[in-house]
Amino acid sequence: MSKTTFLILLFIFAIGNCNNTTCAVSNDTYIIILGDYTSTNHAQMNLYQPPTNPRVHFLNLTSWTWEISNQTLPSLQGNDASPWFYFGQELASTIKTNNNIYISVLAFDSAGVNDFSRINNTKAKWSLLNKTISLIPQNISVDVLWMVGENDADYSNNYMPCYYLSHNCYSEGLTNLINWSPQCYSWGISLTSYSPYHTVSYQDFIRKEQAKVVTSFNNPERVWIGPDTDQLCRKNRYDDRYFNINGTNILVNQWLQMRNNKSNIVTPSDFYCDYYIFNIYHITFVIVLLFTIIITIGVIIFCLSLLQKYFANRHRNTVYTPLKKNNYIYIDAD
Repeated sequence: MSKTTFLILLFIFAIGNCNNTTCAVSNDTYIIILGDYTSTNHAQMNLYQPPTNPRVHFLNLTSWTWEISNQTLPSLQGNDASPWFYFGQELASTIKTNNNIYISVLAFDSAGVNDFSRINNTKAKWSLLNKTISLIPQNISVDVLWMVGENDADYSNNYMPCYYLSHNCYSEGLTNLINWSPQCYSWGISLTSYSPYHTVSYQDFIRKEQAKVVTSFNNPERVWIGPDTDQLCRKNRYDDRYFNINGTNILVNQWLQMRNNKSNIVTPSDFYCDYYIFNIYHITFVIVLLFTIIITIGVIIFCLSLLQKYFANRHRNTVYTPLKKNNYIYIDAD
């Protein structure tokens, strides 16, 4: 498996309405968010508060118990507040019953680590996922929402990206993970954002791999398309990378809407808004720099031409008076 620096967002919903007759009915909603630190607890700081709705519970990853969260999610990296508090509250507002909502946020690793490879090859990571799934009632309808791949097509930690190793690298790994999951799990696959720090052709490759997984199953109840996160451009990010409060609100509402209207029709946009904005900044800088250089050169040429004219006029106004023995004296006409 290739080196991948994954931004993984895995939501698992156990919902009351089952689309598969083999799935049981659950009165409560269970959600698992699986990702690295960028998706689990990095958003605009100090804007996200724990849910006030007592129906919303989070999984304490230290004690492995469900509890009403009143602080930053336990056992996550860093001290930034998680945007998924807001997600829990929004989900609770759409469920008008008194049923409880259980959310587990799993941070698989920090940035620069091959998360996808670890999911597939490291027993500890499989154990983490298995343990979380074991806390959810069996045979209930589950939705898995996956937002992955921002850094997956990049060199890091001496690993080569999927783009070089195999043109089925990403899709095969994700397909294997979906097939491994219980049949009651329904997967939503988001199209990843372009990262201005990586090669656009590699990122486009990952987005097409994600679209290929969605269409290959040909069953929106099993695999369906999620949001195109690249369309949440810089105005929705507080530091050009992580979502601000407005970006998080939009993203959460998109996930909720697309979860309720599952479709496997993929229409990926080839317009990478952040990529073009990033390039526009650089192109603008280059244009300004070139314009400044051209103006500077023009001023220098203009000044040199004035000096040339000045000395040329002095030369034309000089009178030469012949003296004896063909000697000359110079008489300045001025």
